[in-house]
This record gives sequence, structure tokens and C-alpha cells, in this order.
Amino acid sequence: MRRVMQKIRRGAIASVDGFSPLDLAGLGLWLDSSNSTSVTKDGSNLVSQWTDLSGNGHNFTGSGAAKPLCEANQLNGNPGIYFDGSNDFLTATGQIISAASASYIYVIFKQNGWGADTYPRMLKLLSNTAANSFSIGWPQSDTSYGPTQLSCGDYKKLTYIADTSVHKLLVEYNGSGINPTSSWSLKMDGSAMTFGTTPGGLPTYTVSSSLLGCSETAGSNFQFWKGHIFEVIAGIGTLTTDELDNLAAYVLQKWGI
Repeated sequence: MRRVMQKIRRGAIASVDGFSPLDLAGLGLWLDSSNSTSVTKDGSNLVSQWTDLSGNGHNFTGSGAAKPLCEANQLNGNPGIYFDGSNDFLTATGQIISAASASYIYVIFKQNGWGADTYPRMLKLLSNTAANSFSIGWPQSDTSYGPTQLSCGDYKKLTYIADTSVHKLLVEYNGSGINPTSSWSLKMDGSAMTFGTTPGGLPTYTVSSSLLGCSETAGSNFQFWKGHIFEVIAGIGTLTTDELDNLAAYVLQKWGI
């Protein structure tokens, strides 16, 4: 693993000893709330665009009352994007990950209690097919559907129960089929998450865009999520041990976790 010496600069592409998420295999999305030039906000700090730093143009946008809030000094002196659990969300177009090949998602977040919905969704990223978008969230009270749900055409029951601490979640998918639990590797704060019995009969939401802060933008299943999102890194490919080590060092120095 590279030695961690490089300082972090706000408002610019952050790196640790020359490493940044731009070095990761198949990077498809990189959102960073600490990068001030990538967050477009108004005088009330309401966010109209969170720009994708990967260079792939998956910019997440919001409008009107749905715009989340950019709040200063939320984690290690850095701002976070706050979704109120009522009506806030951001949306982006274009495929980011794939159900047909290896993919990964890394997210730094903090849930801040519960909004009005029972099955809130922190994010949903568009895959190669709309029906197989990758969704991450957890139910408020119905533990038969959780306590944590990862969905990609089906729902996976995991061991994590939502709290109000800051977490880093790594989801790795090996591309060998979305339903077997053996296709997935998940770690919360570096510790492996185990699967329970997956409940049947759960709905899948076919979407045409990626979302932050909710599950869908039409119908009645919005499932708004309440909390801060600090960084989202996702792509198509398999992360090497060196890449994972460098990513962990990068997150530790910038976010302090």
C-alpha cells in the first residue's frame, strides 16, 4: 500500500500520495461533497447540481422543493449533502454500473433518523437494464424486509441496522448473477456483512435514471431517505487489493473514518 503523505485540498481533486478515485478501475461515478467546485448551490445552500468528478457526465440534479441542502462542517471539517426524508432527491441519467459484469459501489453516509416512508432508499444507480438498478436502503420498522436491503432485481437481507453514525459501505458484485448471495461482497466500516434469508414477493422498481435520496420519482413509492451523503464512488470492474488499500487510506485522511 502506498504511504499516506499527500495533503488534501478542498475545492480541488483530492489525492493521497498521488492516489484519487480517478485511478480506480472502470470508474463510472464520483461524487464528493468536500469538493466545493462540484456542488452548485444557491444563496440558501440548496443544491441544484452535484457534478460527477469521474468525467463521465453523470451529474445529479435537483429542482424546486426537491433540492437537498449542502451543510458545512459535517464530517472532519467537510460539508455534506443533506436529504430531509420528506421530498429531497437528486437524479442523473446514463448507465453507471452493470448487472452483467463486476461492479462496485462505495459510499460515505450518515443517516439522520427517519422520514415519513417505511422503506427509505439512500441511492439507486442505473445498471445495464432499468429493472436491475442497484438500490441500497433499510426499512424503518418492518424487519421482515430487512433490516438492510440491497436490491438488484431482488432484495438481499443483511445484518446492518440503521443508526445515526457515519459509515462507509463497500458493495462489490462479481457479475455472476444478481440473485445468488455468493455474487456479492459487502463491508460496513471494513467488516463483512452477512446475509439472512431473503424475503420473497418484494417489488422491484424499474427506473430510467439514477437517484440519490429516494427510490423513484413517479407513482407512490418515493421512499425518501433522511441523512447526509458525503461521497459516492461507483464503477464497472473489480477493485484490486492495492486499489482498496489506497481507497481506505484516502477516505481515512479526508473524512477521518
